[in-house]
Amino acid sequence: NKKYDRNVTLVTGEAAASFITGLSERLMEKTDVKITVYAIKNNFFGERITVSGLITATDIYEQLKNTDLGDTLLIPSSMLRAEGDMFLDSVTVDELSNKLNIEIKPIDNDGYLLVDEILGKNI
Repeated sequence: NKKYDRNVTLVTGEAAASFITGLSERLMEKTDVKITVYAIKNNFFGERITVSGLITATDIYEQLKNTDLGDTLLIPSSMLRAEGDMFLDSVTVDELSNKLNIEIKPIDNDGYLLVDEILGKNI
């Protein structure tokens, strides 16, 4: 079993999941970071909604509550309201972080920022 320096979980909508998974697999080949990607099914607005921007904290919690999420959970900042403080179901990032017992970091839609966060360069 490989020992990892970091263990990061990414959540995304189903639409971007294969792209994010592919990126993560390439990063894991070149680094000592374990990356797990979860595509969150949108139960709140309906399964036909597959974009990250309409994922709620409730769906994230219900689908990941009994899961080992590693050291940190990265979410696209598009999951949050324009003010950046809470999800569309009025749950704050801190509330979800406390319920899942993990640090949650929203990441802007920027590949360089995402890679830096995965590698721990912004700690």
